[in-house]
Amino acid sequence: MTFELVTTKECNLNCKYCFEGKKQKHYLSVETIPSILKFINTYIENDFIYNKNIIKIDFNGGEALLNKKFITEFINITKNNGYNYSITTNGILIDDSLIELINKHKIDIQMSLDGKEKTHNLNRKFYNEQGSFDITFSKAKKLKERFWKKDFSISLVFTPDTVSYLAENIEYLLENGFHNISFCACLDYKWDANNIKEFGIQIKKIGKTYIEFLEKGEQIYLSQINNAIDIVLHNYPKPQCSACTDTIAILPNGNILPCGGFVGCENEDEIVIGNINKTFDLAKISDYLSPQQFITQNEECNSCILNKRCHHDCFAVNNRIMHNKYKTCPDFCKLNQLSIMEADLVTDHLIRTKNKTFLENYNELFKK
Repeated sequence: MTFELVTTKECNLNCKYCFEGKKQKHYLSVETIPSILKFINTYIENDFIYNKNIIKIDFNGGEALLNKKFITEFINITKNNGYNYSITTNGILIDDSLIELINKHKIDIQMSLDGKEKTHNLNRKFYNEQGSFDITFSKAKKLKERFWKKDFSISLVFTPDTVSYLAENIEYLLENGFHNISFCACLDYKWDANNIKEFGIQIKKIGKTYIEFLEKGEQIYLSQINNAIDIVLHNYPKPQCSACTDTIAILPNGNILPCGGFVGCENEDEIVIGNINKTFDLAKISDYLSPQQFITQNEECNSCILNKRCHHDCFAVNNRIMHNKYKTCPDFCKLNQLSIMEADLVTDHLIRTKNKTFLENYNELFKK
């Protein structure tokens, strides 16, 4: 179970594709920590929680590191609770003292970096319109040199304006030693047929790059390739939205959202499911627990051959784009289908060629 603590809604960047809405100078205060801990303990007692054994605290934003004081104090208070910690950040404020904190407490990091300078700076700017690539890339390299484990996660967001550079941006990051990359489309933009066709071209190039790195014996993780491979080889059940059941977000004012993807939608009454100083609304939460709503509202998905492998039920994306958390975003489906089909081709090639690096990842399946 992951509790996303939105340490602040303020940010030091003004990214064009940010879905969180108006930036506000609201911060989680150290004084709220007892209430947060009480809420966490109460929430995980519910039967609908997927995983009660592993509790992860993700410090998020806005820009989480603008409230470093809260992060430091929360960790100091809870360091013996058995929590796993992570920070989602744009990396601008990473410094030596933060790296020391990260390494001391084995904190996982997800840093936003959209690839090469031109692509990154197109959308990820400071408020003065200056691009943020130089400082972000230098901080990412510095962190990697001293990070407590082999790698941390890079979050790469692509838009219709940047999709034609996607493969080269991923290859650029891989060549610079960032081997754990989560890449996703910003669906808040309109994706037309040409944009989707271009993604099809790019994902084939990405598949080729994936094979090339594994053939060199290098272990890499590319989210849309690896996720699709894992689901089919491990025969995992269909991916389900984790809102409320495996993820909860807490805002600076104590309000509770189903997950961090709903930040920016908190003025919609049905989205706020409670407050840490009061209680949470089980009736509202129950709306996130019934897959039947997707079955009845998405006939095109029900007949799709990839239905059991496609993560098309993200409540937050559906709510923002379709204004209906149960209604699948068509662009999400189309892009996801292309990723799955390419992942299958990659898997077929690596199995047929008996790629050692690939087979080591699935040793239990192929040891015979």
